[in-house]
Amino acid sequence: MAIMAALMILAICGQASGKGTAFDVVITNDSLKGGSNFFTINLYCENDDTITAPPPPSLANRVTWTSPIAFTGDISVNWLDTALKTNTAYFDSVMAAKFVTPEFYNFFDMLKVIVYSESWGDGLPDRFSFVGIANAKGYPPGLGKIKIASWHARTSSKTGKFCVEKGKMDTDAYDWIFDEPVPDFAKKCWTIEGDTLKPL
Repeated sequence: MAIMAALMILAICGQASGKGTAFDVVITNDSLKGGSNFFTINLYCENDDTITAPPPPSLANRVTWTSPIAFTGDISVNWLDTALKTNTAYFDSVMAAKFVTPEFYNFFDMLKVIVYSESWGDGLPDRFSFVGIANAKGYPPGLGKIKIASWHARTSSKTGKFCVEKGKMDTDAYDWIFDEPVPDFAKKCWTIEGDTLKPL
C-alpha cells in the first residue's frame, strides 16, 4: 500500500526534471574616460525546467527566487546605478527597476522583487540579492536566454581582477533560495588588460 500511495503522489505532483535553470554573466566595456574604465555587468538566465507528470508533461515556472550575487576582486569599483546603503532592503519598484529588467520583474506577482545589499560601497566584496515570489505567474521555461539584471560601474584601477559569484549573505533570509531543482551559479572573473576588462 505504501508503494501505491507513493506512486499516486508522484502521478499527481509530478517530478522535477530537465536541464534546470542556468545563469551567465557578461561584462561589456562601455568607455574609457578620465582614467576610469566604465563597464556594465549583465546577468542572463535560461529556464529549461519541466515537470514529468502524466502525459502531456507540464511546464515548470520558477515561483520562489532569492539570488544573492557577490562582486569580488582587488579593483576599485564605483557603482553608478544608485547609492545603495549596506544591510538595507528596498521594497519599491523604482529601486528594483534600476537593476532588474521589466520582463523579469513582472514574473513575480505575489511578492514583487525586493533588492537587498550588504557590505556595499566600501570596497569589494559587495553583495546584492533580489527576491521574488510568484502565485499565478513565475518565470516560465522556453524563453531562451534572457537578461534579468544589470549593474553599471567604473574603476580607476589599471591592474587587477574582478569576479561575480554566488554570494553568501550575513542575513540568512536573503541567501540562495529556489524551488527544486535548485540551480547553481558558476564564478566568473575578468582582469584589466589594455584598459578593458577581459574574461579569464
